[in-house]
Amino acid sequence: MSLLHAYRLQHNLRRFALSHPSAFSRESQGQRIWDRAVISHVLPVPSSSRVNVYACDDGRVRYSSLLDANSWRSPVSAYYKSIELARRLEHCTSVAAVRGLSPVMVTLTLRHSRADSLLSVLDLLRQAWRYFSGGVWWQSRRPPLPVVRRLEITWSPANGWHPHLHLLCFFPSDAAPDLEDWRARWVAAVKRLGGDALPDVAFHASSEGDALPSYVSKLHLEFAMPHSKRGGLSIYHMLSSPHAYEGQIIEFYAATRGVHFIGGVSQLMAALGVTDDDIPEEAAAWDLVLSLTVDQYLYLVSHDLAVDFLTHCLLVPSPSFDNYLASLAS
Repeated sequence: MSLLHAYRLQHNLRRFALSHPSAFSRESQGQRIWDRAVISHVLPVPSSSRVNVYACDDGRVRYSSLLDANSWRSPVSAYYKSIELARRLEHCTSVAAVRGLSPVMVTLTLRHSRADSLLSVLDLLRQAWRYFSGGVWWQSRRPPLPVVRRLEITWSPANGWHPHLHLLCFFPSDAAPDLEDWRARWVAAVKRLGGDALPDVAFHASSEGDALPSYVSKLHLEFAMPHSKRGGLSIYHMLSSPHAYEGQIIEFYAATRGVHFIGGVSQLMAALGVTDDDIPEEAAAWDLVLSLTVDQYLYLVSHDLAVDFLTHCLLVPSPSFDNYLASLAS
């Protein structure tokens, strides 16, 4: 797990988006991939970033709490959000255990072919989930606590797009759910919509105690995975070599616009009476003091280069203001 790796992927994504403006036209040619929100302290902050910027006593500039974007589709944002999610779910699992509730993770998927578009498979998965979690059947079987849902999407040359849902459910330790009943319901939901689902493949459930929350929020682990899981590439793997996966990257960002990758976390916390104040902090804000004067920083802001310079500092061995300007001229 590496924040620098996340920034490298973020840099690749921004360059890719700017070189494919038509594919990201509804996202201001990729600028919004960096972020939609602006937080400004002491010095003006670039419109495309979400960082706190301070003037140090020695006249240099410090970036603090480096958070880019508010989306799981952004590598840096996903890095931070996954760590935050893991902490929340781990704490919720501990609170639930005191109340005699144990976690069960369920994975839902469906059959697809290499020729299927991501948009079509996502739509089928979404409709099947609505049928599965609706009506009298669900009302009589729903877990006592809100269900946390996480959408995961991978792609492979052999099988194409593979979106699937991970569910984190809590049940009384002495009253496990009838998972075979759940399996039959999911298969019926997919087939009802004209899809296909092999019972032993489309539905998988496991209960491994404290390891489950980390698995459900394992997005940050994918940054450190040198190889794909079961041959499937995540968007983060593809962004490592954007030219090799140009079509897939464009299709991913087009199909996932407005898609919620995580759901149910705030509802679970509310049901357990948990707030963010209850969750212990594990790491301080990640800060970076640059060899950059306030005047140089203001110059970069006026030319909309401040975020790009930050990325430059993270990617080159000996970054400096002069070297950065020279790289722009070359």
